[in-house]
Amino acid sequence: MKRRYCLAPALFLVLLFFSMTALAQEEAVKAPRNYLSAKIGAYIPTSDLDEFDNGYYLDLMYNWYLSRYAALETGFSFYGTEATASGTSPILGSYTETDTVVVMPLKANIKGILPFPWGELYIGGGVGLYFASVEAMVTSTGLGAFYFTERDTVPGAQVKTGANFNIAESFFMGVEGEYMVTETADFSGQAFGMPITIESDLNGYTLSVVFGFRF
Repeated sequence: MKRRYCLAPALFLVLLFFSMTALAQEEAVKAPRNYLSAKIGAYIPTSDLDEFDNGYYLDLMYNWYLSRYAALETGFSFYGTEATASGTSPILGSYTETDTVVVMPLKANIKGILPFPWGELYIGGGVGLYFASVEAMVTSTGLGAFYFTERDTVPGAQVKTGANFNIAESFFMGVEGEYMVTETADFSGQAFGMPITIESDLNGYTLSVVFGFRF
């Protein structure tokens, strides 16, 4: 599996950072200065995981307004997906395999913001450290049942866009779409004394509902 490097999102992050910093120097920050956002939604796997089912996505972020037009964001997400396959092989005989992938990335983003009277639009991107685990449960007529689990940590990057709508002075709701791309995670272990290696990126889209509190 060829390793993928996230140069395009990183370049986007650098350009966005300098442009938003320039805007922040032109305008003083107005209250509120910060906000918390929580998101719940769906993870749609792509690339190496495109045969996996759509999964769940959770997210908690702390945001600092640099100005009306820019914010820094940091926090963590949690998403997972699953796939089930069955077939026959000379060693296993008839088998059924269920694979589960769970990922918790720590992320840092910068966002450009376009405010309007009842909310704001935004676009942003950043980098992350993606902590992943994979579990495989196999039942077979040839070797019986066995269980495999391993972990790996890989760097990645993400881009996002969304809209927030003010419910009250301090509370808002919104929608967000995000695309995450990572290097290839390497999960290596043993089952029945035989080495097992699973290689996969952790790429995918997310679509989520946002709940936020400004302070």
